Amino acid sequence: MSMFMRSSISQPSLHGWVLFFVATLLLGPEVAVGQSIHGRVLVQGDTAAVSGANLTIADSAGTVLAQVQANEVGSFRLPAPGPGLFRIRASRIGFSPISAEVRVRDREAVEVELRMAEEAIPLDPIVVVGRRRIREGTLDEFYDRMARNRQSGKGHFLTKEQIENRISMSLPMLLQTLPGVWLDSSMQSVELLNSSAFGGVFCQPEYILDGMPMLGGYRTIHVLDLEGVEVYRGYSEAVHGYFPNSCGMIFLWRKADWGNPFTWGRVFLAGGLIAIAWAVSVIL
Repeated sequence: MSMFMRSSISQPSLHGWVLFFVATLLLGPEVAVGQSIHGRVLVQGDTAAVSGANLTIADSAGTVLAQVQANEVGSFRLPAPGPGLFRIRASRIGFSPISAEVRVRDREAVEVELRMAEEAIPLDPIVVVGRRRIREGTLDEFYDRMARNRQSGKGHFLTKEQIENRISMSLPMLLQTLPGVWLDSSMQSVELLNSSAFGGVFCQPEYILDGMPMLGGYRTIHVLDLEGVEVYRGYSEAVHGYFPNSCGMIFLWRKADWGNPFTWGRVFLAGGLIAIAWAVSVIL
């Protein structure tokens, strides 16, 4: 009798904790995305980019929260831990360092232009050029999470430029270029190395396409249509706002104009195939 009573009490308690855990993940979308400041660093009085500029974001106490380096076209993205007033600082050899304050509201992406002078000129160093709310299931979510997780060393990513450099690959081969991703002997099925398990095991991940779970058919997604990829392995890299998978998750993000047959990528690919076919016909 006592054993039955203990079982009848503990079982609902366990179910309650499970439901609470699931509800915390699925009913808390505010943790799925955050705030960010992104934009470009340009030469003062010119449209030329300042590539390689070092950028930091600090709170009101002066504590540096994150730092990145502008790419070859001067673009950058800095994650903000929450709404508030932050100080952005940019520096690079050959330019006068600049800093300015930017206010970010809850779940907002603020676009700015930073102007760096090759000499010390007392001009406004920053211009806010746009604000928009970060929406889930859009490329905003991808870029916001990539900027945030790169700072913490969580997950692996492929950007639009990296994907375009591998445009001739199939999707499974593209995914294999990321650490911990493995192709089976058929070269068609993708597995993840789950290092959280003892000794490491290969397992089947869950796929998320444009913020929505896929039930299969990921191989029908064309590399030409992709703008971003995220790979997370095991529970230790679970993404907030999504139900965790013991193996891991692969996020696929398509371009805004995916499926358009007249994009430049498709035109160049078609031209290359025609050139190869013509060359083969000449040889034969």
